[in-house]
Amino acid sequence: MRELAELRTSPPEGIRVVTNEDNMLDVTGIIEGPEGTPYAGGYFRVRFQFTEEFPAAPPKCWFSTKIFHPNVSTAGEICVNTLKKDWKSAFGIGHILLTVKCLLIYPNPESALDEEAGKLLLEDYNTYCERARLITSVHAKPKVRPAEFNTPSASEAAAPPAASTSKVLPAATTTIPSKATSPPPSTPSQPLHPSTPNTYPSTTTSPNLSADKKAATKERLPSPSPLGTADSNIAVNVPTDAAATNKAVKRAAVTTGAGGEKRKKALKRLFNGSSTTITLIEASKAGVAQGASGKAGGLVAKWAYPKELVNVSFPEHVRLAEEHNGTERWGWRFVNCGSWEGRGELSGESGSGVGAGGKRKSLEKTLGLDPDEAKKQRAATGLPDDLNWVEPALTEAYSPMAPQGATAQVHPYLFTTSMLELAQDRGVALVHGKVSAVNVNGSGSARRVSGVTYTSPGTDAPQTLPATHVILAAGAWSPKIVPTLPIVGTRAHSVTIRPQPGTRIAPYVLFTEIALPGAGVRVSPEIYARPTDEVYCCGPGDDSAVPDTVDDVAVDAEACDSIREHVASISRELREGEVERRQACFLPVVITGGGPIVGEAKEIAEGLVVATGHTCWGICNAPGTAKAIAELVFEGKIKCANLNKLKPSQFL
Repeated sequence: MRELAELRTSPPEGIRVVTNEDNMLDVTGIIEGPEGTPYAGGYFRVRFQFTEEFPAAPPKCWFSTKIFHPNVSTAGEICVNTLKKDWKSAFGIGHILLTVKCLLIYPNPESALDEEAGKLLLEDYNTYCERARLITSVHAKPKVRPAEFNTPSASEAAAPPAASTSKVLPAATTTIPSKATSPPPSTPSQPLHPSTPNTYPSTTTSPNLSADKKAATKERLPSPSPLGTADSNIAVNVPTDAAATNKAVKRAAVTTGAGGEKRKKALKRLFNGSSTTITLIEASKAGVAQGASGKAGGLVAKWAYPKELVNVSFPEHVRLAEEHNGTERWGWRFVNCGSWEGRGELSGESGSGVGAGGKRKSLEKTLGLDPDEAKKQRAATGLPDDLNWVEPALTEAYSPMAPQGATAQVHPYLFTTSMLELAQDRGVALVHGKVSAVNVNGSGSARRVSGVTYTSPGTDAPQTLPATHVILAAGAWSPKIVPTLPIVGTRAHSVTIRPQPGTRIAPYVLFTEIALPGAGVRVSPEIYARPTDEVYCCGPGDDSAVPDTVDDVAVDAEACDSIREHVASISRELREGEVERRQACFLPVVITGGGPIVGEAKEIAEGLVVATGHTCWGICNAPGTAKAIAELVFEGKIKCANLNKLKPSQFL
């Protein structure tokens, strides 16, 4: 197509087009977020599907990059007249992309596909912008500017690389096992999918880990109760015969949910029945919670997404903490959450900042300030009086992101391991092994899971675990079990810092925008104060390939050093503290947008239950996911919420 060639050689400003050499009709547009909008710094991919009627009829067109915009649905559908009644056959791909770019500058809330975004734009513009920036930061800001923009268009000078943005760490998902159904008779059991590398390192940009959480409005909700790491499987067997075999499940969550005492008790009776067995298969040799479920930030928020899942998860978090002493056991507490903007001051030193001689010294420019002057600065910037671990003199603006009681936290490793202990108390079995295939009986529409094949540590001999239901909750590793799942992994680095003994750290979670001195660079680390005065800090994500197992995740020391340097630039307490952990984990991201994927994947095989793709909200949405899956397996349908948008059929 002549137009495609012209768009590649002379693209409009802020727009690029990518085609598939094997299929010229496989077209993706990339739009650079316009400056002065909440989408600035983001790169948004727009996919095209051409019908036989084109150009007489418009192509189908949707965002494959998640975006918060009144005229874009959560599934990426675009509402613009150019693609409907105003279409003319003379229009082309370039015209469409320019129209969509204009839509980012001038949204139309009166014709909203996303009602929440439209309402916010009309009623609370600042909150709308905050939410849109957050979603952009998490999903649309790559660590490195897309290569397509390295060559400027005819009308633009080469722009500087997009500023990196920090993102919240991945969250492990949780699932609840099974319902009693015996596998259908007898066709030989065949592997559903072999263990293969992730087959979706496509042209989509990997999301930034941090902004997800910052995208705040009034309703983001908390976290799940996972049983296993991002590389564990759950097999459930609910045989009708009391002596029937075990079932295999990759990551099971034994959390029954909120939603009525009768149902709760019924679920407990079903699960505790002698004919039901649940087995968690964990691939990590080091044990559970070695991935995102142990190394995430642990934020639990009513303003998380998707709302339908959050509205189940947050009350479940509260219930679990009340029933099982979560405050002492896994660090549950409510926290303040705010957006902080300001300047950083760096000492100019480099290195790890850990151990003898490695501590950076403050320039101490603010030590001579009069106390009354400091109070005036706090009042002028909105900095809370009790936020004692950031420098008031470096603060330009602070604003709360959610009302009191809307944001909480857990320590993800302690939460996950506690959920496993509670599950084991109920009879869940833990098996260490790596699942290589989900096995099925039958063919066509009669396909049904019959179990899993796995190998134990130290042996190459495959073993089979029969199951009536297999729950796949392996996070970024899910496509290694079922390659057709549209999931990719985004690697996120983090550090934990221990302030000097006796230092009190107020309970705040900060989403920051720090202007570093000298280079005109802005960075956006997230900072989480924890109950034991440990401070968790995470940075931007990258598109490093997902390794074979969670034990093989590589930690980039330079990335960890950068995070430490950035947060130390605004806090003397963090600058003088000691880095205790440097770590990395992978967030599971649905490449087609939306997600997570929660439900029975009947298109693949009956009895295969999927619970993955939670991005940075895995810990937050684990309990709601667990409750929904428990109802699905034990009662035949999800009753706690309408999760139809999250069904596997929407993504496969």
